[in-house]
Amino acid sequence: MAATFVPISEYDSKDLRKELDLPYTKQLKYMEHKKGNTYVEIQVVDYEVAGAYSPSGMKSLTVSLVNGRKVRILAPFFSQMQKSSFIQDMINGGKE
Repeated sequence: MAATFVPISEYDSKDLRKELDLPYTKQLKYMEHKKGNTYVEIQVVDYEVAGAYSPSGMKSLTVSLVNGRKVRILAPFFSQMQKSSFIQDMINGGKE
């Protein structure tokens, strides 16, 4: 059976996730950088578009975490956090 989209809040929609290049069949996560190569995964309970920049159209998000914190982040970086290779990509500095 294929995974189905279930919105996490009133702001969340399949169309918005597609626009922001976010997965729409799994829980969103925020990867908090600790020391060195250590990252902690924190569940996202809500997010919304906080701003858009001209002329690029890049968007900034406010992401609400399960621990009550709110984080402002650029949408493309948040999208990268959703990838299973994110930590390795950060350790390698984007080099393959």
